[in-house]
Amino acid sequence: MYSASVALNARSKSAALTEKQKSKIAVGILSGLVYIHQQGVVHSDIKSANILLTESLVPKICDFGVSVLRKAVSEHTGSVSQGVTVLGITERYAAPEAKQLHMVTSKSDVYSAAFVLWELWTMQLLERVQDTAELLQHAAPRG
Repeated sequence: MYSASVALNARSKSAALTEKQKSKIAVGILSGLVYIHQQGVVHSDIKSANILLTESLVPKICDFGVSVLRKAVSEHTGSVSQGVTVLGITERYAAPEAKQLHMVTSKSDVYSAAFVLWELWTMQLLERVQDTAELLQHAAPRG
């Protein structure tokens, strides 16, 4: 079944969303992330361009090109929590361990999702943030 969709980062530029719509999208993104992690998949490249929105604003996580199966991670390293080496991540959204060591876990996806949610809520594309204090400064109300 075909469904017209647009990437979240493109949708954010084109039309304002209500708080209720943003909340629905955020819950959908996080629910999708929980689902793929329950299936044993680490996406490894969660970013707003990899979240498609249907016409009814249902988010769909896409582009599993650099994703990994945790079972494969476990067999490779002996431990799921140690992560696996991946290439092709988007640094702006990547967790520190993913940027520095190219190692990812499901926690890396959650870290990346936080930036996506920040973009969704503020309706701004995230510029490279050096630290949490800088992000909070960007997120603070102006005026």
